[in-house]
Amino acid sequence: MPGADKQSPAGRSAPPAHPPPDNVRAALILVVAMLCFTIETMVVRTLSGSATAMQAVFFRALGQIVLIGLWMLLRDVRPTLRTSRLGLHLARGLVSIAGWWLYYRMFQRLDFALATLLTFASSLFVVLLARPVLGEKVHAISWLATIAGFAGIALATGVGSVPLSIEVYAGLLAAMLSACIVFLTRTLTRTDDTITIMTFIGLIVLALSAPFALADWAPMGTKDMMILLASSLLGAFGMFLMIEAYAIGEASVLAPIGYVRIAFAIVIGALVYAEWPSWRMIGGTAIVVVSALVAMQYERRRKQRLIGAGGIGSGPVR
Repeated sequence: MPGADKQSPAGRSAPPAHPPPDNVRAALILVVAMLCFTIETMVVRTLSGSATAMQAVFFRALGQIVLIGLWMLLRDVRPTLRTSRLGLHLARGLVSIAGWWLYYRMFQRLDFALATLLTFASSLFVVLLARPVLGEKVHAISWLATIAGFAGIALATGVGSVPLSIEVYAGLLAAMLSACIVFLTRTLTRTDDTITIMTFIGLIVLALSAPFALADWAPMGTKDMMILLASSLLGAFGMFLMIEAYAIGEASVLAPIGYVRIAFAIVIGALVYAEWPSWRMIGGTAIVVVSALVAMQYERRRKQRLIGAGGIGSGPVR
């Protein structure tokens, strides 16, 4: 009958179908998100003479709180602040403070492209820690890709030719903490929604970073302060864009697009800071990207085989 709801064989209304993934739109959104992250770190690097890394953390949390407020107004959503997992939120906030501080400090002291490449080591640490932390099975191709990825980073950082600086070790520690944030977030998403998690992150980091930022506060002009705040808003906006991209697109299609950030960083490093990439940097970056793409393609084909065999549910990865 026209206009009537479709009924299942049992006489009940069929559940609404998921909208088809819009990978093209999602890819464009994700590219813009990567550009936002690149510009944010470029500003932190440029202002390194007038703003400390902890000031950057403080303003980043402030920018996130402002963006969350706008998101709540535009989408009419509210965080659930009464949660049974306050301790886990606090732990994530503490790890975020340490990770963000090392992250911004790395961009202030290392070549721009190298610092960007080191951020991608977080996905390698996720593979290393997935089994002991989450009990997830890691396939052989993922292990090989991870080993190749670390080899690429070793080549890019000059292992074997020059002593590694403390800043490189700090960057790798930042990447490992970023992997820990992934695990903590995955655990929190079992009970709390995105807006709640991001609100707790912003509030906890803002509150706990404030005394450290004040203790190490570098005098800043109004102009520099406004630029730093604007870049923090841009970084938070990039996070929201990334969430939106993965909400409307397929993760297996979007995952490789994140590496466009390395291309942005190499161009900006050369044009803005006169940091021309060495053959080690180019070769190491190529190894990291290719190994990651091979692993992603393997996982995508494996899931397609499981879908064909009825092993897992079909539909876009959300």
